[in-house]
Amino acid sequence: MHTNLVDSPFEERFDRYTQQARDHFNVSSSIVALVDDHKLFLKSVVGPIEQNMPREITFCNATIRNAGPLIVADALEDDRFRTNPLVTGEPFIRFYAGYPLRGPGGWTVGTLCVIDQKPRGFSPQDGRFLRKLARLVEDEINS
Repeated sequence: MHTNLVDSPFEERFDRYTQQARDHFNVSSSIVALVDDHKLFLKSVVGPIEQNMPREITFCNATIRNAGPLIVADALEDDRFRTNPLVTGEPFIRFYAGYPLRGPGGWTVGTLCVIDQKPRGFSPQDGRFLRKLARLVEDEINS
């Protein structure tokens, strides 16, 4: 799972998708996160999310392990996340929706996600829109 984009500077080509996702879903944060074998790197962030987080505790890591979209309507009501330090402390995540990003060779190299501090629903149309944005981000990763 390697992409030469890990540890590279922010780029407008990714920022436009995180901004579009944040605006569309009206959430506090949107992220393009990339991974290598050991760490999670935030390639694009819109909102109050810190860059340096251990990969193991992130919702993005759970999305990658899940190998498909991960929707958490209310993290405090979800047994997988209710005691997670990102839920019980800053940034106090309650809602998360993430879609895996595939890189060259079909490997999962990251996620596009939206995050909020309040619980919320996520419709099939929301899923289609997030998937569409994720495919556009993949096009950028693979170009």
